[in-house]
Amino acid sequence: MTQTLDLLGSPDPRHVIDRAVEALTAGSLIALPADTSYVIAGLQSHRSAAERLRRTASPRTITCLLFGSQEAAAEHLPRTTTQSERFVRRCWPGPVVLRFVSADADATSGEDRDAAVETVSSFLVPESPVTREVIGLLPGPLAAQIPLERQAALGDPRAFAESAGAEVEVLIDGGPLTANQTPSVVDLSETSWQIAHEGAVDAATLENYACQTLLFVCTGNTCRSPMAEAIFRKLLSERLECRPEELVSRGYRVMSAGLSAAPQWPASPEANELMQKWSLSLKEHRSQPVTPALLAQADAVFTMTEQHRALILDYDANLQDRVRTLSPDGSDVSDPFGGSMQDYEECAVQIKRCLEEIVEEIASGDR
Repeated sequence: MTQTLDLLGSPDPRHVIDRAVEALTAGSLIALPADTSYVIAGLQSHRSAAERLRRTASPRTITCLLFGSQEAAAEHLPRTTTQSERFVRRCWPGPVVLRFVSADADATSGEDRDAAVETVSSFLVPESPVTREVIGLLPGPLAAQIPLERQAALGDPRAFAESAGAEVEVLIDGGPLTANQTPSVVDLSETSWQIAHEGAVDAATLENYACQTLLFVCTGNTCRSPMAEAIFRKLLSERLECRPEELVSRGYRVMSAGLSAAPQWPASPEANELMQKWSLSLKEHRSQPVTPALLAQADAVFTMTEQHRALILDYDANLQDRVRTLSPDGSDVSDPFGGSMQDYEECAVQIKRCLEEIVEEIASGDR
């Protein structure tokens, strides 16, 4: 009989977490909340638990390793490429399973390829803080069966435990989940990626995750960085011989933000007027502040001044290799805010000169 641990109703949630850890360490299979449904999980290193978990597999589930953090998952990835690093950084925690395709699988087709793919471990870092905390207290990752079919019962803890049968010995009842979605599954190889199953994260979002993301940063995100974003889009699209709106499909996402920006402010009137003269538009621009999430997404961050760069690195020194001043020699791009149209013109010319070098770096594969 399945023992239910009521997480929401417990006077001591820590007791529920400790009990789950004890059960998993002893080799039990438990049901616990993931991102889009409840899942059956067991300690991957426990032979008996792993064998019983395999018996619960079906064509409607995917076997997946669950980790408590991006860092823990990254240590177990079979290979690390720029593409996989982007997905790890941008998808997790969240409802995206990353599945690594072996070289042998690349060379096969049809049913043979599908079978080869299934032999490769899949990875997920769930959003559920309780589940991540449980995993963090274990000696290794959890193996789980993740449902890939929409069913209302998958989000109902009691109904899920009943359908799972006698194999599940403990249920962590974290309340009902929205189970009208399933996780998305992305297959990664050495040189490419593809969506194996489109679920909670749609194809357009996954395409954005796969892009090389370039972020331009100034102070208020109303003058310098919006102009840099607009000019860069034009220069890069011309270099790639595509339209600016096609950059994402070509693998590039261009953004801007400000270290002291208030959200949703339009570009300054002077910046708007100048960009119109340059056959560009900032009418749709709305400011946004620099956030940890935004920095985590960026592959390259270009700051208008050395002080901007220093402030970002003071926040997170691990960004050292991804943050640089727009000017290659480290000189500052002057702030035209409050100045004349000539000040704006000189600033834009300086930005364009720096961006031309960056576009050549990117187009030649240097970045």
